[in-house]
Amino acid sequence: MPRYTALTIHLCLEILYNVVTVLWIQVFDRSPLPQKQSSEPPAPQPESGYVVAFGISRREQEVILLICQGRTNQEIADSLFISLKTVKDHNYRIFQKTGVRNRVELVQLVRGNGQAGQPA
Repeated sequence: MPRYTALTIHLCLEILYNVVTVLWIQVFDRSPLPQKQSSEPPAPQPESGYVVAFGISRREQEVILLICQGRTNQEIADSLFISLKTVKDHNYRIFQKTGVRNRVELVQLVRGNGQAGQPA
């Protein structure tokens, strides 16, 4: 038997062994996959009272969430990959829609502790 034939057969059997092992694990392994740990808490749900009541957009929800975490405008801009001016524009629209005057009132509104202004 030529030298390369034995080497080729050996290599093919190793590949076959590895393929069968991977397929076996995929078919029969029912253990749950580890969940990716996220440092970011989940975004506010669309059915949240303030979201519906004030017509808050998805991006505004993200900004509100970061405000509630105590982030600065610059940190919010960095997290969402938007400019500082855009964050300030979102803040202005959020304050106008909800009728709050500052971040503290906004956080109280979101947590259900404050009185909201009239929806715009």
